[in-house]
Amino acid sequence: MMNRSSMLRLLACVLGPLIVTGCESPNVFRNEPAQRPHATLVSKNPPGWRGFMGLGRAVSPFFINHQPTAFWRLNDHFRLPPGETVLDVIDVCRPYSFEAIRFIAITGRHYILRPTRIGSRDAATLTERAPGTQTERVIATAMRNVE
Repeated sequence: MMNRSSMLRLLACVLGPLIVTGCESPNVFRNEPAQRPHATLVSKNPPGWRGFMGLGRAVSPFFINHQPTAFWRLNDHFRLPPGETVLDVIDVCRPYSFEAIRFIAITGRHYILRPTRIGSRDAATLTERAPGTQTERVIATAMRNVE
């Protein structure tokens, strides 16, 4: 006979994943399978106070190729299919959006999205790193939309 705590634990293990996956939109962005050719995209946001000493905001991809990113994700690490890619970026701390970032994702490349400042305006900058190197090259910068 199961006691109450064992029954609650079992119920949480069964219903928890169903609730989380059941709430996800069917048209949400899905990572490219690891065994298929892909590029990777990550967000790297500075720790601490946003905007302090020109560090910019905390940015995150909101849409990738016109598909929303999952609300329930634990981090901003995505596997992108090679080819034309469009990122719609938001500030995760404030209701700010940025211009769309358009680029060609290349298999094996690593793309890093960071908040930046250009003059007195917030921006999001996308850099690219080739396999086996630590050097990054800026490939796109998107200014914050003025609301």
